Amino acid sequence: MPGQILIRAEVWDDIRKLGDYFAGLGTIGREEFSRLVLATIHDLGEMPGIGSIKLYRSRRLEGIRSWSVRDFRKILVLYRQVADGIEVVGVMHGSRNIRAHLMRRLRKPRQ
Repeated sequence: MPGQILIRAEVWDDIRKLGDYFAGLGTIGREEFSRLVLATIHDLGEMPGIGSIKLYRSRRLEGIRSWSVRDFRKILVLYRQVADGIEVVGVMHGSRNIRAHLMRRLRKPRQ
């Protein structure tokens, strides 16, 4: 049974935008992509230590981990372990400037 899974409000926008992008390419439907992302997040909730740790100098980014979405090796779920589970902070393509994106995003309080 997974621990608590906290998903920041912005993550839903990430999933929607990526789903729209892949649906536009005809790669996969938006709903199916969303299901794959949520299944991956569920897996992370059950085994939070499996993601690779991202090493950043900023304390704000301490403990950030990443794990690929099922069937989408380059799409990463970015999260960190919290006391009773995980907090998902982003879903994005691995080629993006993850550090800069998360620095902006994590400046805001969780919604």
